[in-house]
Amino acid sequence: MLFWPRGSGPHAVLAAACDDSGSVGVSPTVFWWRVDTAPPAVAILSAPAASTTSPVATFALKASERDSVLQYKLDGASSWSACSSKGADSLVISDLGVGPHVLRVRAVDAAAHISLEEAEGRWVRVPVA
Repeated sequence: MLFWPRGSGPHAVLAAACDDSGSVGVSPTVFWWRVDTAPPAVAILSAPAASTTSPVATFALKASERDSVLQYKLDGASSWSACSSKGADSLVISDLGVGPHVLRVRAVDAAAHISLEEAEGRWVRVPVA
C-alpha cells in the first residue's frame, strides 16, 4: 500500500493484520506523523529603547513553531549564533559598545525550514552624560 498525506499537519494510518480467511486482527496499530512544509515566522516582542545608556540589551522573541531554534546576528556578523536552546524566548546581549546596533533574528524549525523574513531590532547606545 502506498499512502501520501495531503498538506502540512498531523496524519495517521491504522494498520491491522488480516489472515487468508479474511479475519482481521483485534489489535490494530496506529502510525502517527507530522508533515511540515512551511517555514516558521519570527518576531521580536520587546527590545531596548531606541536610545539607551545601558551596555546590556534584552529581547523577548517568538517563533511561530514551538520547537524552532532561534538564531541571531548582531551588527552585521557574518554567521548566525543560536540564542540558547530550542524554544528559547529571550536573548540578553551584554558588553555593547557606544553607537548604533542592529539585531537580526530568524527561526529554524525541526524540518530545517528557515524563516522567510527576519525580525530586526535597531537601537543606539549613547554615552552616560
